[in-house]
Formats: sequence, structure tokens, C-alpha cells
Amino acid sequence: MGYQTIEMCSPPGYAGAGYGTLVNIKAAEMRRRIQDAGLGCESCHYQFQELKVHMDERIAFAKELGLKQMVVATFALRPDATLSDWARAADELNRLGEQTQKAGIPTRISQHDFEFHEIDGVLIYDKLMETFEPKLIRLRSRWL
Repeated sequence: MGYQTIEMCSPPGYAGAGYGTLVNIKAAEMRRRIQDAGLGCESCHYQFQELKVHMDERIAFAKELGLKQMVVATFALRPDATLSDWARAADELNRLGEQTQKAGIPTRISQHDFEFHEIDGVLIYDKLMETFEPKLIRLRSRWL
């Protein structure tokens, strides 16, 4: 079909979304299976909360899997989140990004339509871009 790489979702973070059967497979074994299929895996989606709670384990998994980036899927804020809530989450991601950067793996974040809504006349996306530390957090890209 022409695929060369895949993007995983963190098995523990997405166990309830169909990745549960992968939870007990070691990253090295997963990497071997992916390579045996003629593919590479360069990035993986993580839940924001799982990185806050299990960062060291997730970095170890990412390194063993050979990832080139760790992608935060979403902040998963409630629908009525304030602009301050968004800024606070972005600050937290900056701190997480410091940890992944020290490990040699950049942190990215996916974009969605809800980041392009306004709160009190301010585009959420603009607030995020203003708050993210560019050396630590970048937008997810399929081109590494």
C-alpha cells in the first residue's frame, strides 16, 4: 500500500480505545514487529494526563520504540474551560517538554477545530502559541 511509517497511540493511555492488547508488549518487541512488517514508527500519541503522571515510563517506552517525537493528543479540557485554563495547560506542557527534550525526544501537540474557537475575543490557538516555549513544544507534523 506504500506505507513506510506508522504512528502509535500509547497502549496504556489508550487501553480503553482498542490498544489494551498491546499494553503488555515491551517496546523493543513492538519495534521488532513493526520493523518486521517493513515499517517504522516515529511518533506516538499520548494522553496529557498520562504524561503528567507517568512521564519517566513513557519516555523509556518512547526511547525503546525509537520515536522521534512524542505527541500530546489533546489537553482534554472541559468544554467551558477558560483562557486561563488553556494557558495553564500550555505552561504544564512546557514543563513536560523540558523533560522530553532532556531525553532527546521533542514534544509535539496535535491541533483540532476547538483550538480555533474564541474565548472573550481571543482565539485559543493564539493563546497557546503565545504560551508555548518554541524550543520545547511544536505543533505535530507528519514531516519530522
